[in-house]
Amino acid sequence: MKSRTLWSAIAFIAIACAPASAQQPSEGDKSEEAVETTGEKSNLDEVICRTSKATGSRVRTSKRCLTRRQWTVEQAQNRRDIDRAQTSRGTSD
Repeated sequence: MKSRTLWSAIAFIAIACAPASAQQPSEGDKSEEAVETTGEKSNLDEVICRTSKATGSRVRTSKRCLTRRQWTVEQAQNRRDIDRAQTSRGTSD
């Protein structure tokens, strides 16, 4: 009987804590950014490392280090892909 009460208490605590963890930002909303600079490099050659959490995991993270120029190119490509997907929505080829 005591073990049943103990498990009930553990389940109650887990359920009570669940909404707080469910409200944490997703991968796109939360990413840490660390900047590594060397004195003589230009601003576009500055290395920026971003850490992002994997969707569906509280533990797994990935770290990507690119130059500022590479991040800009990637962001522009992502923007083009999104625009293309939004403008082609509802049309068939």
